[in-house]
Amino acid sequence: MEFLGIGGWEIVAILLIMLIFVGPKRMLQWSYTLGKWVAVARNMWSQTAQQLEHELHESGVDIEVPREIPTRQSINASISKYVSSAANPIVEPVKDVQREIDSTRKAITPGDPAAFRAKQNGSTKPGAENPPPMTGAAGKPAAAPPTPPDETTSSSGFGSWSN
Repeated sequence: MEFLGIGGWEIVAILLIMLIFVGPKRMLQWSYTLGKWVAVARNMWSQTAQQLEHELHESGVDIEVPREIPTRQSINASISKYVSSAANPIVEPVKDVQREIDSTRKAITPGDPAAFRAKQNGSTKPGAENPPPMTGAAGKPAAAPPTPPDETTSSSGFGSWSN
């Protein structure tokens, strides 16, 4: 809940501070006066909105002006409604293209796409068949690739951060 950009707990804190410094008698008088001014402001807004809407209809513009004072929540809702309707001609073709890509990917990928991605990443699921061991030309196991020299044992120290 927000009122004029002030949250619920902030309103409670302000009321407690007012109660301590002003006292309950004056606080009630101030609340009554504040309520009268808020009612006057709402009435003025309603009359202004009604007159503005009447003028707009006479000029041929069909816009509905809100009867109540707009809040941040109502402004956000109306903006998102207009933006979504304006973005709809762009969003629909993008969704169509995404569906086409997905269907093409499923047609190209043999079997389960998740299993295919797992094989591409080098991981295997438990129970899945393991790839055959690498063998050389004579049927012997292939030698492991050579490991790069360990940089920590280099004697020159050139290009190392450890020295």
